[in-house]
Amino acid sequence: EIGALLYKLYKQTGKDTQAETEIKSLIAITKDNKLRATYAVDLISKKRYADAAAIVNDILITDPSNLDGLMLKAKAQKAQGQLNEANETYKMVSFINENYVPACYERGAIYLAKNDFDRAETFFKKCTTVEPNNALGWLGLAKLAKAKKTADYGTMLAKAKALDPTNPDVIEEVGGGAAAVSAPASKDSGKDATKKSK
Repeated sequence: EIGALLYKLYKQTGKDTQAETEIKSLIAITKDNKLRATYAVDLISKKRYADAAAIVNDILITDPSNLDGLMLKAKAQKAQGQLNEANETYKMVSFINENYVPACYERGAIYLAKNDFDRAETFFKKCTTVEPNNALGWLGLAKLAKAKKTADYGTMLAKAKALDPTNPDVIEEVGGGAAAVSAPASKDSGKDATKKSK
């Protein structure tokens, strides 16, 4: 308890070195997978993928079906551009829980990145069917609409924003996507909009 509070305090005050020392000590003592996941998230945010992979591996050795561990493994793979490997890891999550929306969304996002619109749509629509009030599926459909240049982009994005206005991915899309969609139809602004939407 005290160690976890110290870790949070160090993080909040920007003392990353002390925070890392504290959480490593806690993990060594407790072997707690939630702490390992917290540490792995921090490492991924710092692009320390090899270190994150080692921590995630410790999670999966003790609990091969740990959804947090598998999602973090896939996140690190995706961040390194290993889309096929990430998709396989997200698929493992789906085998454990076929209705786990975050994995379903990420699979759709990978297919969208590959311009496989049909598969992307399948996974995004599954998100909205399984959890209609989860913003991820609607965000995915908005990104798909933008990629396909269809008129329902604004509607889908508004739905995602209404459901989860504090979601970082939704905020990012609202900031970048709105400019791409609302840009004037001149040739020059069309080029700018295309750049922004990439």
